[in-house]
Amino acid sequence: MCGIVGFFEESGKDTVLKLEAMSLRLKARGPDDHGYWVCPDSGLGLAHRRLAILDLSPLGAQPMHSNSGRYVIVFNGEIYNYRAIQAELTAAGDSFRGGSDTEVMLAAIERWGLESAVKRFIGMFAFALFDRRDQILHLVRDRLGKKPLYYGWDRGVFYFASELKALLAHPRFSRQIDRRALALMLRYGYVPAPFSIYHGISRLAPGKIVSLTRSELSSASSFPPEHSYWTPEDLVTQAPFTETDAEIQVNFNTLLIDSVKLRMIADVPVGVFLSGGIDSSLVTSIMQELSTVPINSYSIGFDEQAFNEAPYAARIAKQLGTDHNEVYLSARDALNSVPLMAEVYDEPFGDQSQIPTLLVSQVARRHVTVALSGDGGDELFAGYSRYQQTDLLWKLLRLVPTALRASLSHTVRSLPKELWVTVFSLLAKVSPHIFSTKEISAKIDRLSHVLELKSFEQLYQRVLSFHEQDLCVVKKQHAIALDEIVHLPPTLMQRSRIERLMYIDLISYLVDDILVKVDRASMAVSLEARAPLLDHRIVEFAWRVPLHLKLHRGESKVLLRRALEQRLDKKLFERPKMGFGIPAAAWMRGELRAWCEDLLSDTKLAQHDLLDAALVKKLWSDFISGRDSYVGLLWNIVMFQSWFSGTQRSMHV
Repeated sequence: MCGIVGFFEESGKDTVLKLEAMSLRLKARGPDDHGYWVCPDSGLGLAHRRLAILDLSPLGAQPMHSNSGRYVIVFNGEIYNYRAIQAELTAAGDSFRGGSDTEVMLAAIERWGLESAVKRFIGMFAFALFDRRDQILHLVRDRLGKKPLYYGWDRGVFYFASELKALLAHPRFSRQIDRRALALMLRYGYVPAPFSIYHGISRLAPGKIVSLTRSELSSASSFPPEHSYWTPEDLVTQAPFTETDAEIQVNFNTLLIDSVKLRMIADVPVGVFLSGGIDSSLVTSIMQELSTVPINSYSIGFDEQAFNEAPYAARIAKQLGTDHNEVYLSARDALNSVPLMAEVYDEPFGDQSQIPTLLVSQVARRHVTVALSGDGGDELFAGYSRYQQTDLLWKLLRLVPTALRASLSHTVRSLPKELWVTVFSLLAKVSPHIFSTKEISAKIDRLSHVLELKSFEQLYQRVLSFHEQDLCVVKKQHAIALDEIVHLPPTLMQRSRIERLMYIDLISYLVDDILVKVDRASMAVSLEARAPLLDHRIVEFAWRVPLHLKLHRGESKVLLRRALEQRLDKKLFERPKMGFGIPAAAWMRGELRAWCEDLLSDTKLAQHDLLDAALVKKLWSDFISGRDSYVGLLWNIVMFQSWFSGTQRSMHV
């Protein structure tokens, strides 16, 4: 695992000094070594920070050149099946100096061509490949977007990097905030692709290659299209399995074992994140099966029992026989950790589980350099309760005639809050999770707008967001909804409603929230995180599995549960899903209150003209007084303020 950065500048002045300064910003991603290369003909510079995982010798150092000298690469990630590819290339006559997957990648590209080679790779990767003969720069990202890659032009310079913080070290980078991206961040808690927080800089989409000639590198006006070597749209059109449920289960188990086994390959110590949930418990159990010694497992606990899964994880670890490590997160720990988020997540990021993710990564890094996780299980096997809740809400919504919805929406807004508290209290007896009186004002606001929606997908976007609260952002062109940038293939409409929601999460929430959270938190402490359930072979397999093996009679992740039942006492994992959140409201009204109020002060809000200060202060006042509880939105605002104050004081807006 590593960090990569590069730029093209016509002048070519002080290129090496700039590369060194930019790559230094990525030192946590690669503390073991660094290198750079400048093309004497084009003015392109490449730099690399190395976290040594495979072939710890200098033979694995980057930038690395192919045997012929045609290609030079900077690579972030791991190719798990590199040994099989190397054996095939050796049989065809290729020879190798070292034992790194990077050298195998270059040989594969030379022999088969870029796209054909990439299609053979099983792994997570983001890399820049420069073709010296044809003077073309190729940027490539893995199929699921596990490794980050930003690129774009700003003030006449073309940039790319694993993280945005590297760009800030270039003296010509303007740091201009994209107000649309900020509005999206406040609405969803993260900046969705293709946006970044900086104007002119985009995320390379998963499964894509963008190739730039020398003339395109020097001209932002001729932006080349991204080319797909793998697309999630193809998942939807796959033929469903015709095998029996038992046969599907056996085949899945075989594939999952292989996926975990590949991700245990490393020349450094390997461990696992164990939350106590189904996904991480399944990965942990398979790892322990494959290991001859107790594996290292890590979990986070909370003093607040409503958020605490640590006791479950400990019992599972005991039965599996792992060497288990746990740490408890208090409000004081959060207070100490929150100021670090601006540096860890170098664009504003509001997922509250960022704090425990960073802390568990810190604990794991004391013993291991690689940690496996259970990420992906919810999106592939219908694990989120919101899927069923949204489906139920849509069924209820369709009972209301379209002609009456507008007037009913107005009625919802006009009824007093006290009446709604009574209504929700009664309904909570039927479904306490859906009709909780927590954040009642936010729920009333959502309900009033839900009544105006015309499609199931629009309803889900509303469930995921804070409607119209991006009005906190001033001077933006217009509010962008996620469904404007998340494009759904027409063939998806032939799938069930639940599968449509899973697809939306697979291409948006998973990539831009979950995987961002894990990548930045783990790499901030020089830890490589690997996700066996997001092996592209498992993703393709999952989309051929019939829905009843994912969700059946209210029970989610059926296929995963059955796989885990073969390895673990069912009583240890059969319980309501808790998630991986924090007691944010209690902390923001308690130990974190002074920190929040400083960030929302007139002085801090006046540092920029990005937010409507009056609206922000009203939201905070209502929250503290208990009148309203837009805690999620306020957390997003506070995290933006922390990011801005911590790293962007001198930016041009």
